[in-house]
Parts: sequence; structure tokens; C-alpha cells
Amino acid sequence: LIMELEVGTSRQLWVDCPGSMSESVCVTVFDANHCPGSAMFLFQGYFGTILYTGDFRLSSEMLTDPLLDGRKRTIDVLYLDNTYCHSSCSFPSREEAGDTVVSTIKSLLPKHTVHLGMHTLGKEDLLVRVAKATRSWVGVSRDRYEMLRVLEAEDVFCADIEQCQIQVHPLHELTASRLAQLSTEEDDPVTAIIPTCLYIGEGAPQPPHSPHIKVISYSDHCSYKELLDFVEYVGPCSVVPIVRKFSGERGVIGKLRSNMTVFNSRLDSNEPKSYDVPPSIKLMLQMRDACSSSLPPASLKRRSSLQNKSKKAKAVSKGIQYLSPVKRKGSVESEEEARRNSETPVKCNSQKSIAAVINVSVAEFGPESEQRRKRKRTRQNGIDDKWDDSEMEQKDSEANSRLVKSSS
Repeated sequence: LIMELEVGTSRQLWVDCPGSMSESVCVTVFDANHCPGSAMFLFQGYFGTILYTGDFRLSSEMLTDPLLDGRKRTIDVLYLDNTYCHSSCSFPSREEAGDTVVSTIKSLLPKHTVHLGMHTLGKEDLLVRVAKATRSWVGVSRDRYEMLRVLEAEDVFCADIEQCQIQVHPLHELTASRLAQLSTEEDDPVTAIIPTCLYIGEGAPQPPHSPHIKVISYSDHCSYKELLDFVEYVGPCSVVPIVRKFSGERGVIGKLRSNMTVFNSRLDSNEPKSYDVPPSIKLMLQMRDACSSSLPPASLKRRSSLQNKSKKAKAVSKGIQYLSPVKRKGSVESEEEARRNSETPVKCNSQKSIAAVINVSVAEFGPESEQRRKRKRTRQNGIDDKWDDSEMEQKDSEANSRLVKSSS
């Protein structure tokens, strides 16, 4: 089920069997104030009311929206962005952090080339603000430039990144060694600015150690205080963290920031709504499971996909080669079994398969293979070829005919 929903609107969706139309869910979409396309979802149905924030940054509009006001409606479960859910995660608003970024870049231009470290998506508003405040083009990679065109961003970006004094690079590339490479001339020093809160909070990784790298606390996620204010306004019956695992170096802080007991004093005293799954929903789920059972398991599909990729990576010079399964280690195959396997014809279930088999060069498997290889070597060595082409073509034609007869 894929439907297009606009931010700020509500939509009723039927979620049971087609034609039944006895159970529906009302879905309301809110702007998550995070990156382009991010949204929060409010679900209302037989299960009660559920609010899923996804990644978000608190805005003043959220704290005045009546649909999110816990005094006017009961929200049974709140799935909350807990990226910075710890008392040690304190940082300024995006407006204040943006002012710091702009003033820092102004102090560096035009003497320095400024490199901004960012992820692939997000903080586009900050880049536009920097461009307007400094009256400078912002240089980006070709891929990011094409993405910004799709997002219909303002015309302040340039794909000729080397010609710009403000350049955007992937965050992981801005290291001390990388900055040394970027600084091609002594009279044109470079300075990197990383607008992130990645290094804030107890257990967070250490920022890069370089006098040329400046980290400014700018984030598209809520600070700890903003999370407290949001939960108090929503007043849910329970809170569930959506970030359960913190990858890489941040794994040590996952447990700290998944502790939702910090919101206990701000929760509704009522328990979340208890419910039974309606019969029409159960029937729909059974039908879905029956359809899913006829498909190969996800692990099998992934394995098949990886095998296909590995096959594509191998250079096959002459059509498709059908080989018998690889035997396990330690198995013994007698000479008689090997002979029978080599003589077993390839079975085809369709004309398309037969055509694929015909495209296989029989000379790769029969006694002619040594002749062809010898012939190829003589040609590569510049020796005049004495083989009769018509004779070789006749042998190929006879071999293909035998193969088609055995397949049919």
C-alpha cells in the first residue's frame, strides 16, 4: 500500500481486506523539521493513537499544534527520536548555531578557503544562509548538485567546486591529512568547519584533533531539553525510543540514550489502550502471509543476488556456461561418475533456454577446445594459420545440432 500524503493533512486509509472496508486508520503528517522530506506521523485507529516522530528537531509550530496537544487528546504511544536523549547533550538552537557558522566563515574569508563537512542529505538551509550572508557561491560535488536541483534549492550552489572559496565535502573526508592535501599553496591556507553535535554528550567520540578543524554545535536533532519540552506537551501514556543501536564508536552511549524513564514525570497517568486485532485485520494478515510464503525467503533472495553479482563480475567470453553444482569438500567422484556427468545433456524447458544453450561455444567443452586454444596461440604469435575455417564451422554446426536434439 503506497499513498501520497501531504504535510499538514489527514487521510483515512482502509487497512483490512479489499471490499470489506470495516477497519480504517487515520494518518496525519507533520513536518519533522529535520532534513528534506522528513515527516512525523500520527496514527489513529483500533489500536489507539500512536505518534511516530522519526528524526526531528523541535519547532515552535509543534508546541502549538492542537493535534499534538496532550491536554486535548490521549496519545497512547510516542515513538521518540532519542539521538541526543541524555542530560549531557546540551547545545544551542539551529538559529543560534547558524549565526556562529556564518560569523566564523565571514572571519575566514577571503584569506582562507573554507571547507564544510556534511552528510549527503541535510543542512541545506544552513548552506543557503551562508551563501547569502557571505555573497559567495557554495561549491558542491556533481552528485550533490544534482540532488539539490531535485530538491529545488535556491540558486547559490556551483558544481565547479575548485573555483569556490566555500566548499562542501563528505564529513568523513575532512581529516588533518586531507586538509594538508587541499592546501596546495602556502598563501592559501584551508580551514574546515564541521557543523555537528556528534561529539557532544557523555560517551561521545572525540572530535578530530587539528588546529585547522573547527566543530560548531549545529544539529537537525532535538537537544535533551527540547525532548523534555516536547514530551511534556504531547503527554503520552508511554514512550518508546526509535534508536536502539548506535553504530561505530557511538555504541557505548546507546544504553544511556535509550533510557526513557527520564520522562516518567511527564507521562499521562493512564495506561496505553489495550485492544484486540479485529477479525478483518486478522484475515488480511493471513492472506498476506500466504502470499509471502510462496516467495523465496529474504536470505535466499539475498544469497541469490550476491551470487548473481559475483557471476556478473566474472568475464565470460563465450555466452552462458551451465555448470554442475560444486561438490562439497571431501566428497569423492569416481571417473565413471565424472564421465556420466559430462555426457549428461542439458535439459531446457523453453525455446528461450535452448537458444541460450546454443550460444554456448561447444568448443569450450569438447575435443575441439584444445584445437581452438592452439589456433588462438598461433595467431597471437603471428604464425600463419593452417586451419581450415570451413572445417571448424562444420564441426561447430554438428555439435550444436547434437546439443539441440538432446535438449529436446
